[in-house]
Amino acid sequence: EDCSESVCPGDCSGHGSCNAYTDKCDCNDGWMGPSCSLISCHQSGDEGVCSDNGYCEDDGHCRCSYGWQGEKCNHRKCPNACYGRGECKEGVCLCESGYE
Repeated sequence: EDCSESVCPGDCSGHGSCNAYTDKCDCNDGWMGPSCSLISCHQSGDEGVCSDNGYCEDDGHCRCSYGWQGEKCNHRKCPNACYGRGECKEGVCLCESGYE
């Protein structure tokens, strides 16, 4: 041994640090996997992964549950996308004039 090789896989891909006690990578925010080479799904503050409104796919993107949308699955969908005659605000259509 000449101390030239990291015991952590892929030297944590530059997205984490090697934990000397566990010989495993501690990934930076936004990265996951044994070598920190996978983009992680969104999690922020007290919200769970994908805002608890979906699940994390292998590619690190959220797959939203029915009724939810957005990169973090944190926006409610509107019925029928307001038929293109309004703006969706947290699951409620704000209709254009002349529509309800």
